[in-house]
Amino acid sequence: MLKIARDRFQGCLVGSVIGDCLGAPFEMQNWNENGIPRQKILSVINPKELADRSIQLKYTDDTAMAKSVCSSLLQCKEFDAVDMAKRFTEEYFKEPDRGYGSNIVFIFEQWKNAMKTELNLKNVLYPSTSQFDGKGSYGNGAAMRVSCIALFTLSLEDCIELAKKASILTHSNKNGYNGAILQALSVRKAIRASCDIDPIVFVDELIDEMKHVESFSGEVKRNTESLYDWTRSQSFSFTHQLEIIKKLLIVNNTESKENDIKLVNSVLGRDISAQQAVPAALYSFLRNLKFGFEETLYYAISLGGDTDTIAAMCGAIAGSYYGLKSIPQSWFDVCEFSKEMQQFADDFFELHKS
Repeated sequence: MLKIARDRFQGCLVGSVIGDCLGAPFEMQNWNENGIPRQKILSVINPKELADRSIQLKYTDDTAMAKSVCSSLLQCKEFDAVDMAKRFTEEYFKEPDRGYGSNIVFIFEQWKNAMKTELNLKNVLYPSTSQFDGKGSYGNGAAMRVSCIALFTLSLEDCIELAKKASILTHSNKNGYNGAILQALSVRKAIRASCDIDPIVFVDELIDEMKHVESFSGEVKRNTESLYDWTRSQSFSFTHQLEIIKKLLIVNNTESKENDIKLVNSVLGRDISAQQAVPAALYSFLRNLKFGFEETLYYAISLGGDTDTIAAMCGAIAGSYYGLKSIPQSWFDVCEFSKEMQQFADDFFELHKS
């Protein structure tokens, strides 16, 4: 029997959709190395001000795809590649204006055509594995949707395997699915953590797990001055990025958040690749362990770049640790699909209740 409070299950999925909705207004608006000023963020998403405004903040493709993963796992009680692909496709064509990227839309169109005859295990992976000259996508689109896998699976091995299977449907590049695995493992670790996390131990444990995932051996150093080139290089490793996160946590322990953002953006990044976005989300959580869910989300958004996805992933990790009770009520009220995500979390909780 899995002994985790329902509140943490709820915090995971509600935290994800809230990060998505709150990060969306800032998406791609600021690539300044110093990030987005805190005051600008507060002027848009301050919980006290939102409590007095009758608005609804819309979710993006991050949540649209996450809810398809949730519904497929809950309905099938196992991973079913064809069922999940159909749900992704139907969700997109029902509401195509959620901010989907052109590469993922291409896959949906291929699946829709296949569904005219039969979408099956033989052809469901073809669009993903044939993209980018057979290299597949390394975007963060797989990582942004896999947090519920940490709620669905019991063992570490099953979490890794299912995160990979669910990712390869659209992101068959090793960095695309390994980034999703790292996100799922981070949620898994946060939701099972005691009340007082040691961030260095947390990272060290992830390093051990990702070494196994990546078959990593030896020391890999960043082989170029360009962050963009490094995160797209053949030698890139999430294991190495976790080592960087550990160093940042030590160096920035006494620094103000505003002062360390420039350094974080220069060594971790915050773009649409899994290589940059997943480490940025994880670091945002660990950097703000003393400050709670609200401050953690402000920090994640303040990095700039792909703010909705980074905040969604960070929100899932932070929500898994702090629980639903830590999330401001006004954020829950104004963010679209919060109640539905809470229900998904309840459903996953019930699966493991006995």
